Amino acid sequence: MPLWNIRTAKNVYTAADKKAFADSITSFYLDVVGLPKFYTSVVFHEFDPENFYLGGEPTDDFVLIEVLHVARNMDELSEKLGATMTEDDLYSLMRESFAGIVRPFVDDRGLRWETAVVEGLFKSWMIDGMTPPPPFSKAEKTWARDDKPSPYDTVSA
Repeated sequence: MPLWNIRTAKNVYTAADKKAFADSITSFYLDVVGLPKFYTSVVFHEFDPENFYLGGEPTDDFVLIEVLHVARNMDELSEKLGATMTEDDLYSLMRESFAGIVRPFVDDRGLRWETAVVEGLFKSWMIDGMTPPPPFSKAEKTWARDDKPSPYDTVSA
């Protein structure tokens, strides 16, 4: 599960902007990371400027993005890629990738922005009452192909 919580002042984005932003985020995880499409959630939280402060001042030009990663973490990706990339390289690549996703929705609008990523525990995660299949497994590929969770054999996942 990548879960993107995008916090802004009210009316920063139209419904079409939000859809395009969510599509861009989802495409990244589908095409680049290889996650099932339905793993990706994007939630927009809008506030009146008097309820959204940056540096102690109300703001209407700031976008705060918190990303929760559970389906993949840097240790798993680093192990999967072997010696080709260090963990620091992976974090740098992640920051660059996220900037590429976010910039089209902030730069031309004169918005300031910040992202932060939190890695959650895979073993604490459930979808529809099921533990998701192990990362990169045959069962996860089935979930991705079908775009929905389904029971799987945990022994041969």
